Amino acid sequence: MADNLNTSYLGQPGSADNLNTPFLPETASEATLNARSDISTRGELHAQGDTVVGGTLTVTGVITNTAKTLLPNGTEADPALGFSSEASLGFYRSAASIVAMTGIGQLSVADGTEALPSLGFESEASLGFYRSAASTVAMTGISQLLVADGTEALPGLGFESEASLGFRRSAASVVEMENGELTIADGGLNLSSCITSTVANGDFLSVTTFADDTGMRANALRIVQSASGISLAIRSGSTTYYLGASTVSEA
Repeated sequence: MADNLNTSYLGQPGSADNLNTPFLPETASEATLNARSDISTRGELHAQGDTVVGGTLTVTGVITNTAKTLLPNGTEADPALGFSSEASLGFYRSAASIVAMTGIGQLSVADGTEALPSLGFESEASLGFYRSAASTVAMTGISQLLVADGTEALPGLGFESEASLGFRRSAASVVEMENGELTIADGGLNLSSCITSTVANGDFLSVTTFADDTGMRANALRIVQSASGISLAIRSGSTTYYLGASTVSEA
């Protein structure tokens, strides 16, 4: 059966019944049914066997799939799932069990809420990140935030503009600050233990001196340096007490 069957119209005009036309090729190599023109949108085309489209399949309606859809792996330059206006933007399989995104200039997500963050996890949907206010990213559902121990050059908790500045775990139960200084602009520092120093030259504490007690808050300590010497000032209520006065200079 090498000849083609060509017909300009195949149907039942004015009939509500379907027209079933068996396609019985003599050999497997001839098992191809070619539609040379568009199928009318008035009906449906059913293929109960395998269907191969050698060109472009254009769908203006809706594709309903009740089975599995398999795609090629794709590449970074040519993702398996892309967009008609930007074919290099999309998703592809970069390695075993890994789906990668490519060509992305910006990934946008919904703001989310505390109860349902915009970036969460399948096993715990209330755990994740969301936009709580303008220029603010908040974390929700978190009982503990864990970071790597880090090193002196690259602390576990650092900063984008200065990656070597931050905090790290230098030993068991020891948190160390690296490559900078800690400034408390407001509030205070409350200690439940003593302060120790491991500085080789024996320096223990470096503080700024003041000329008087102006601006001291209640229960505050201040080093006051005046013409009479250096004193330790202690503020109690509205009264300042000075301890000692030394005029001894550096030897």
